[in-house]
Amino acid sequence: MPLLLHFHWVWPRPLGKLPVTVAWIGYGAGVLLALGESLRLLPRAAYVVSLVLAIAGALVLLALHAIRQPEIRRELRWVMLILACAFLPVGTYPLLRQNMGPVLR
Repeated sequence: MPLLLHFHWVWPRPLGKLPVTVAWIGYGAGVLLALGESLRLLPRAAYVVSLVLAIAGALVLLALHAIRQPEIRRELRWVMLILACAFLPVGTYPLLRQNMGPVLR
């Protein structure tokens, strides 16, 4: 998660200078959580929380890029289009299956 958020902080252009303490705390927390997960010290669904936080954080950072850096909005539009194309089938299939169950089975 910290690597993904750090990547989205600097891509496509940095939002600013990332404080060193924030980077150390983020990466340290990530290492501790990974260690806790590998030693089975965390609840089973802890990785789901991390995944949701990583995705939400990445989307927030992309939105900040779009707001604070208007010159890269065109590039981010392509990223959003690709994300929509990737997640549209995943999101619509359960709805179609629920409404058209006998047809899709």
